[in-house]
Amino acid sequence: MKLRFAALKEFTIDQVEMAAVKLIQTHKYNSMPTTADIINAMGGMPGQIDRDHRAELEAGKVLDVLKFCGTSATPAFEDPITKHLMSPRWRWYAWASKVKEDDLKWWCKDFVRAYKAHAVGVDADFFLPAGSLLGELAQQAMGG
Repeated sequence: MKLRFAALKEFTIDQVEMAAVKLIQTHKYNSMPTTADIINAMGGMPGQIDRDHRAELEAGKVLDVLKFCGTSATPAFEDPITKHLMSPRWRWYAWASKVKEDDLKWWCKDFVRAYKAHAVGVDADFFLPAGSLLGELAQQAMGG
């Protein structure tokens, strides 16, 4: 119990109560919501940016590098998901040299969707970096 209270200390009792009631009314499982469920129902920890906004911010960072550096730079993205997406999925030089201005709107939507999917995997400990053993096994199974 002390751990739960410590995890929720940054929120008011009214915020916690409203989130818990909302979760209990809509929860799909046969158990009480976890502390993390309650925090997420309140919008996450103070100062934390939710996954949707983080994905859009990271897409903007990629576009800024493209705009200001073009293909001449090899960007070093700090965000691990962005770094992952901009290496095996969209290899920087190949992508930056071929992408057209008209395609950027669609690319942003694809990036945000891919970012959120990877973020879910990271939250669930399913994020597999390129070259991982499981990735290699999948390649072998597909004949690659």
